[in-house]
Amino acid sequence: MDPAAIAIVPYLNMRPYRHLPPPKGYQLVCLPPQPMMDALHQGKLIAGAIPVGGLPQLPAGRFETLSYGIAARGPVHSVAVFSRIEFNDFSAHSTIRITTESVSSVRLLYLLWDHRPNKTGIPTRANANTPPDGELLIGDAALKRRRQGDDRFVTDLAERWQDDTGHPFVFARWVVANNDPHHRNTLIPWLAEVEAKRLELLEKTATELHLGLSRSEISTYLSHITWSLGPEEEAGQQLFLHEWRQRGRTPVFQTSSP
Repeated sequence: MDPAAIAIVPYLNMRPYRHLPPPKGYQLVCLPPQPMMDALHQGKLIAGAIPVGGLPQLPAGRFETLSYGIAARGPVHSVAVFSRIEFNDFSAHSTIRITTESVSSVRLLYLLWDHRPNKTGIPTRANANTPPDGELLIGDAALKRRRQGDDRFVTDLAERWQDDTGHPFVFARWVVANNDPHHRNTLIPWLAEVEAKRLELLEKTATELHLGLSRSEISTYLSHITWSLGPEEEAGQQLFLHEWRQRGRTPVFQTSSP
């Protein structure tokens, strides 16, 4: 029998999970957020750390959320808008390039622009032939771009959310198929072990020197990431989903004309 697949994102913020073998009978696979959602819908995964923005899209009654995921209190450095104008100066006349890997971050960006007191409109999505006023990047691509230091403005979306709402932002949440209690009963102890060995796993990851970052830079970045989710993270997640239900029903980031 083939091992059951459980998925993490292929970014530095979950790389420490690779240093702890998955439970017996399971295999760990790496998928970006949107492909992970597709694989869950297709029944190819038993569990995964899925984008919070995708939780309402899960098939009703087929998955259970667990108290583990990816969250940040304040700046996280790997979900950011890189731009030539200030965040508050974006308007309906501005353009934004959007990552194709994200589910939650695009919605978070929409809501943060909607939070602004001077509501100057939501930018249009840049076409392929025109340099944009800003670009949303997530994961390792954002870390690489930040390290280059060529952008005039960098807006950390997790930090902005914390400043606006007072809550941490939850980017991803572990979910597990509920068709067999064995999966849940196996996955939870493994996730708890990852949390218990956090410092050891972070140290192993930092020594690998990813993305041209120094050991110190990797350690500092990973120290901003929370994997175990408590009441504050739950409140932040529920607020995000509530705001999206209230204000996110309209089409987001229409493509600008060539």
